[in-house]
Amino acid sequence: MMHPPKPQPKAAIRSLLSYRPSFGEAKQGRLIRLSANEGALGASPHVQKALQNDGMAPHRYPEVQDQHLNAAIAERYGLDSSRILSSNGSDELISLITMAYLEPGDEVVMSQYAFLVIPQATRIAGGTVVKADDVDMVTSVDNLLAAVNDKTKNCISGESQ
Repeated sequence: MMHPPKPQPKAAIRSLLSYRPSFGEAKQGRLIRLSANEGALGASPHVQKALQNDGMAPHRYPEVQDQHLNAAIAERYGLDSSRILSSNGSDELISLITMAYLEPGDEVVMSQYAFLVIPQATRIAGGTVVKADDVDMVTSVDNLLAAVNDKTKNCISGESQ
């Protein structure tokens, strides 16, 4: 009996290296590891109280866009809430933007040590990654801008500075 061939992911996905996080101690003496988005100190008492008072609805799907959060951000900074995209973290945000805007052959300029998801999402979309060298372990805006060309569709820095 012949079996149909198994579905295969895109070649771009098969070529990706998987991320292997470090699972070391979150708190080591006076050092607190922040690289895994963990809260070494636990949830703040304010968060704990809000969860107890307002409850959670785990039986409901969350909103795709948190309109209340977007409205609060818009009000605080004088922005149009329809131009704010909230997400479940930077990986999701970068992936959504890449899927929405990148075409095969487009380039994404990124800082040298930016998030791993940037080259992954770019390659899956058929794009090319261009890394701009950092200077003294800090993103160089000049190097990012120098790497931009006619094929550049997106430019991402991995720092919040």
